[in-house]
Amino acid sequence: MKPLLLVLTLPLLVAPRDEIRFQPTEGLELTKTFERKTQRENTSTSERGGDSTQSSSAEYVLVVTDTIVNADDERIAKLERTFDTATAEIESSFVSERASVDNARSASSEIEEATVVFEWDEDEEEYVASSEDADDEAIEELLFDYDFTALLPGEEVDEDDSWEMEIEDFKDMLDPWKGHPFEWESSDGEVTEASAPSDEGDRPEPEIDESEDGEITVTYSGTREEDGVTYAVLTITGEIETERTVDFSSDEGDRGNTMHQEATETRTIEGEALWAIEAGHLAELEIEVETSMTQSMENTFRFGDREFSSSSEGEGTSSSTFTAVFAAPE
Repeated sequence: MKPLLLVLTLPLLVAPRDEIRFQPTEGLELTKTFERKTQRENTSTSERGGDSTQSSSAEYVLVVTDTIVNADDERIAKLERTFDTATAEIESSFVSERASVDNARSASSEIEEATVVFEWDEDEEEYVASSEDADDEAIEELLFDYDFTALLPGEEVDEDDSWEMEIEDFKDMLDPWKGHPFEWESSDGEVTEASAPSDEGDRPEPEIDESEDGEITVTYSGTREEDGVTYAVLTITGEIETERTVDFSSDEGDRGNTMHQEATETRTIEGEALWAIEAGHLAELEIEVETSMTQSMENTFRFGDREFSSSSEGEGTSSSTFTAVFAAPE
């Protein structure tokens, strides 16, 4: 008699996938600190003006305290945001064969120290901002999403999985100052508003044609534990190329001017985000952007019967670092 063979079928063991998601919690209060530092240098050569160099450094700081008043599993229903600090500083210099000019400007937001309430409008499917501390005009263009949920995959993932992030979402993430009503003061004491209207009357507007192409990739690089907290590590890489042409033409009787400008800008992006898995929100983010630029410009001027032309070419580089840190208020 042949021995009986028993075949055991064992269940296939599959490691569970990880869920990285935003978890809005009623009553959660976080202080969010954003900083962006940029160094830029451009050189150009002109037929008439010779060689010139422009350089600048800029530093933006924004600190807010967010309190989730109402929320469900899907989204925040009501948020109170206090703008504790909102400042900017820019230093620039221009050096040519004929002149040298230095300038410094600083700014603060009109809504600094104001509290703005964002509420979800079911009919319009968007957040509506209101404030007892600031005019409606001063807050109507503010961004709501300071949680940067566009970083997330939208589904469960395995380590080394990647997904794409929309370029516009990425640009908004690096610019939480977008929509702020800044008031600028230069080193000579002149005060200007960021959105001050032009007083040039009916002067023609330039025609601008811009195209943008690129890809931002987010990769789940596993987890990291720090001080007893487990974070999902999100690696961010990408490249964005922008091509821009500007055409301008004016004709004012015996005077006229036409201008054509072409510019190309290539940005290379590297960064990392730490997402607190259990708490369900961003903890830290750092993004570095390296940019190279080229441009050319042709101008034609007419004065009565006389006409002359000039052209210039230039190139430049910039380095920018953006950081965000979320923490419980001290």
